[in-house]
Amino acid sequence: MKNYLFIILTMLIANCYAQETNPLRVGNTLPETFWNQTFDVYENGKFAQQNLAAYQDKLLILEFWATWCSSCTVKYKYLNNLQQSYDGQLKVILVNSVSTRDTKEKIAKNAVRLGKNYCSIVLDTTLYKQFSHTTVPHFIWINNGRWLAATGGDFVQQANIDAILGKKQPLKASVQTH
Repeated sequence: MKNYLFIILTMLIANCYAQETNPLRVGNTLPETFWNQTFDVYENGKFAQQNLAAYQDKLLILEFWATWCSSCTVKYKYLNNLQQSYDGQLKVILVNSVSTRDTKEKIAKNAVRLGKNYCSIVLDTTLYKQFSHTTVPHFIWINNGRWLAATGGDFVQQANIDAILGKKQPLKASVQTH
């Protein structure tokens, strides 16, 4: 009986710890605090403070990335083209966490290489904890304030965006490279 009690208590503590360190789960509606938290953002050639409130009613894709990750940076032009083709319905924001050991200087230099419409949260500590992951690139899909999915890059394709925005076809993974 004591063993069962110990196991139950251990499971309860572990569950509380998991909820505390990653309170968000796929399917959750994100709280107002998520939309109102402020981030350091690099956009249009400068660093500024910004929150995500403007994207609460859109399809928002967060790409966790690093300057040293070629799989991350090669996909950005494709993501930017997708974003432009959806006329304000889709926003792609890069998220560079402090765990990547990148610097603001490296991120700014990367932006020059990738061109206009580059938007990245820099030196993030908050989103990394909320949407925990072990590899980059890592994509978080949020639509109308609800966390839809966490995916790899193969899932980021026009057919899946159409399915979310226009419900034209079922979601699918792809082996295409962009």
